[in-house]
Amino acid sequence: MGEAFITRRGGGANLNFRVNDYPTDTDLDQIVGKVNEIAVLTDTEMPDWQISFEEPENPEEGFVWVKAGTSSKHQIEALKKHSVLLNIQGVWQYDGEDWVRKKAFVWQNGEWNDLDVFVYDNGDQCTALTGGWGKYEYYGAVTFYDDHVNMALAPGGTLNIFTIGLVDFSGYTNLRIKYGNATNNNAYVWVGPSQSGPYAATATLSSGGSEATLDVSDYKDSELYIGVRIGNNGSIDVYEICLE
Repeated sequence: MGEAFITRRGGGANLNFRVNDYPTDTDLDQIVGKVNEIAVLTDTEMPDWQISFEEPENPEEGFVWVKAGTSSKHQIEALKKHSVLLNIQGVWQYDGEDWVRKKAFVWQNGEWNDLDVFVYDNGDQCTALTGGWGKYEYYGAVTFYDDHVNMALAPGGTLNIFTIGLVDFSGYTNLRIKYGNATNNNAYVWVGPSQSGPYAATATLSSGGSEATLDVSDYKDSELYIGVRIGNNGSIDVYEICLE
């Protein structure tokens, strides 16, 4: 547990953001937000919120934790009078026993932006979190396009893509991947302490599938590499990978 970074519901005179709760069935596309407004979708009343690097101490039921980190795709200017940038890594709500990840968005550039923590996003290598993406090619080719990665393998070969840097898994329970055009069941998403294996956990990317989820709850206090590997012929396109 650690001290709060910012704790104040409703905002103060010097805060340049706000945290508001909305029912889970809210269509945010019909709502115009305020700059740097964080919208939390929940059906549980939010008595208060806190932005901090670590879990708040002694929370009451419904308390919302906006997790800050050292890097993120989503940054907000926290204060009006001083330049303080916050890297937002997701939102959790306390249910009386555990912290539960909540769907949340931030209003920036005239639209709601999903606060899922992407490590690869339709061509964006999310370098601030990942250090970029590398590849290993043996009888085949990996091609990084503007909106996806294609992995096309020749018989007997192996292809692997992976984060250049270790990724902080603190607070996350799942890794979700969106993919397509998988020609067999020989591809899988992985996390591990090494880019080449052995891996801590894997999930198969099935032929004909479009999305898979890998349980990473055992690694919430770890820093690991993330990757996708394919072997024994076949091909696959990768679109998104994010932590939840």
